[in-house]
Amino acid sequence: MRLVDLSVPLEASPSEPVRPEVDFEDHDRTAPLVAGIFGCDVGQLPDGKGWASETVTAITHAGTHVDAPYHYFPTCGGERARTIDELPLEWFLAPGVRLDLRGLEHEYCQLEKLHNLGALPGGSGFTVSCLPVKITGASAGWCRAVAVVDGA
Repeated sequence: MRLVDLSVPLEASPSEPVRPEVDFEDHDRTAPLVAGIFGCDVGQLPDGKGWASETVTAITHAGTHVDAPYHYFPTCGGERARTIDELPLEWFLAPGVRLDLRGLEHEYCQLEKLHNLGALPGGSGFTVSCLPVKITGASAGWCRAVAVVDGA
């Protein structure tokens, strides 16, 4: 078995029309917050350090992500289209194939912004996993997409 990372980094790249912002917070910067959580002084933390943390500001369509049916239209087949939190997990671990779904009349989701596709075997012989972040009511969710290549 061989794993192929299909995800692109979540970063402020020219391919992103609305560029994500990542605020990197080091151990010193978060020390007052961590001390407040534990109800102590910064000096009582190990070496006066907090946790490293990142605050991300991004639209759900940045980086590798899954678009829910709701992204495309509010209804599907006469029913309310489902959002990312309403889709079954089974949709996100399945044999991988490349399909052209333009003009399809029923509900589907789409995995976007992938790379390393050249590392996959032609046709079939791999499984794709891309569990999206579950955001209630969202039209998309970020995910880490991975292909599991059989027999490698």
